[in-house]
Parts: sequence; C-alpha cells; structure tokens
Amino acid sequence: MKVVKIIPLFIISLLTHSLAAFNAHAAGDNAYKVNFVSTCIQTNRAGRLVESNYSGRDVLRACAREHGFTSITNLQLVYDLDADAIQVVQVTDGAVLCVAMSFDGGQSISNANGSVVERLAFVFLSGDNEARGTARITMLLRKNVGSSMSFMNRSGLGVRGSFQLATQPTETFGTTINSGFFTTGAKFVPTNPPSNDNGPT
Repeated sequence: MKVVKIIPLFIISLLTHSLAAFNAHAAGDNAYKVNFVSTCIQTNRAGRLVESNYSGRDVLRACAREHGFTSITNLQLVYDLDADAIQVVQVTDGAVLCVAMSFDGGQSISNANGSVVERLAFVFLSGDNEARGTARITMLLRKNVGSSMSFMNRSGLGVRGSFQLATQPTETFGTTINSGFFTTGAKFVPTNPPSNDNGPT
C-alpha cells in the first residue's frame, strides 16, 4: 500500500484560507523571519500511529498552492509581533497572504527589567475562534532610549517558542497531535515596500 504523507490541519488550513485576504494588508514593522519545524502524529488507515515532520517550506508551499503560485521564491515565513502571528508574506511588498497560526491570551511573566518575557499563550489556527493548543514563547527585549520595549535580535534569536496542538477529525483527515518549535531570525524588510511618500519634509 502506498504511504501517503500526512499533512497537519494547521497546514491544510492554508489551502482553504480565503483569497479575500490576498494583499489585504502588509506585515507590520515588527515582523521577523522565522524558522519553523513541526511533527504530526496520526493514525493511518491500517490503525498504526505514524509520524511526519514538516518545515516552514511546507507552509510556504501550501500557501503558494492556495494562491495559484508555482514558486515560493517570493514568499517568506515571518513572525509578526504586532499581529502576534506566524504569517506567509510576499518578499516584495510584505503583503500577508496566509496566517499559519496566531497566539492570544494565557499568562506572561518577566524578569526585573522586562528584558526577558516568558509567555504561555493559546494557539489559534487560521479562521478558528477556539484555541487548538498552547505555546510557550520566550521573548528577548531591549529598551531604546525614549521609547518602549522593542525586539532584540541576538544571534537571530529574538523570539523562540514551542507549541503543541490537536486537530479535530474531518471527512478527509483524522485527528492529529502536533508539536513543534519556531525561532526568529533577521528582521523582515520588503524588497519593494509600498510607497508612503507624502512629499519632501
């Protein structure tokens, strides 16, 4: 019997993401390139538990298929601090095409000066109103003179997180248990951002 690679529902959700979101808005100024790895466990048709591994490139490919793209070269996976979400954006203008998962609620604690924040947050998949799991997220911050706390990117690790979530069975796919982690790298800067030129200052 041919073994079919199992696709976690949070990646499948990208395939059903509304096309109305295409170019709806751009990633914020606090978006960072992100590395993403996940493991999915599911019962196959023979009744055995099988495990599959996925990366950020799988998320990019799913989003590309949703929008009819044949290449992922113009796509980038980012963690947007302002949206508190892992998103697929266009490299050229930063337009958000798909939202892989977002984080909300939970609890957070920090050290005395607020430079390190530990969060336990709920995980939401694209289009969901109910949480599918939880994530532990570590945020490394710094305070600029005269400004609020902002990201610190030391050795490409401004944010690191681990998550675990479960998906409910559908007509096509059974229940899955997923776990993974993500880490941020360099700040995302569009190669050709939309012009906000209001004239000379």
